[in-house]
Amino acid sequence: MRSLRVQLEAQLPGTNPGYFADGGTDLEDVSLGVRRVPDLMVFHEDLLEWDDPARPGDVLMVCEVVSRANPKNDYEGKLRDYPAMGVPHYLIVDPRTGTVHAHTEPYAAPEGPSYATHRECPFGKTVEIGPWRIDTGRFTRYGDSGSGHDAR
Repeated sequence: MRSLRVQLEAQLPGTNPGYFADGGTDLEDVSLGVRRVPDLMVFHEDLLEWDDPARPGDVLMVCEVVSRANPKNDYEGKLRDYPAMGVPHYLIVDPRTGTVHAHTEPYAAPEGPSYATHRECPFGKTVEIGPWRIDTGRFTRYGDSGSGHDAR
């Protein structure tokens, strides 16, 4: 996740001044009764001055690293909740399969909130999501040698 955060923060001054990437804040939509704890979010630095969770309108992107124990959480629960919250960009990094999934353009689908656009990219390629380009070449699969941080 460090490589992802560093890449995003290098691009944010040019694309979204005042925004940064961090994983230390919850995301809550009171109207939906949903609270999530993303691995990484892109949000405005002013939110750090408050102890309250971030609101969906304050967040440009949410990134999740799929866990070994509960992959459904990222692919089902969060893939339902983030578009319902109106989060414009949702990036899923999956060290189990060595893929990245870029979801954009939330909308109200007949079967429930969804993203209109989904791009899948294997580790080692560059994925575009919104105004950002993410080089996944440093991401590792679970069990790969290297940094030992498994895509984090």
